[in-house]
Amino acid sequence: MEINNIRKGGSSKQSGLSNADKVLIHMRYLITSRFEDAYDVVLKLIQVFIEKVGDVLPEVGELLNAVANLKVSYNIYDTWESCIGTFMS
Repeated sequence: MEINNIRKGGSSKQSGLSNADKVLIHMRYLITSRFEDAYDVVLKLIQVFIEKVGDVLPEVGELLNAVANLKVSYNIYDTWESCIGTFMS
């Protein structure tokens, strides 16, 4: 719902969302089941995102919780584990 409002061109004042909130919404969208086949790439993207700007975002704990609760396959377990480690460092 929030993503649809952003895409319709609602401004931050209208939606009450900051730019950081909008980015986090899109990052959360990347870890939905729609992109399950690309979790390897998505987790690497999230890892870099956290390395670069994670320390300035207060809501990053919610993203960590979402990543930690993912059901990942064995072949991307190492990438998932590395991504969670980035949150911790």
